[in-house]
Amino acid sequence: MRPTGEKKGFSAAFREVAPYLDLGWRLAVSMGVGVLGGLWLDRRLHTTPLFLLTGTFLGAVSGIWTIYKTVYLKNKTKTDEK
Repeated sequence: MRPTGEKKGFSAAFREVAPYLDLGWRLAVSMGVGVLGGLWLDRRLHTTPLFLLTGTFLGAVSGIWTIYKTVYLKNKTKTDEK
């Protein structure tokens, strides 16, 4: 059996990293939406690479912006608490 102090330490550590656990998924989903949306528009409008590249770029920017906001806001609240 583990002492209760160890369990509380694990819970506190998990609460600290929880906001960061899905950052990879956020980037992947936003990139996927951008690529699939670009492909769909290209097929619909017959403009082969234009919207694919635009969607990829916008998806990447959106994913990176989401990651930045998550990390920056989390770190900002940590420094405000001190």
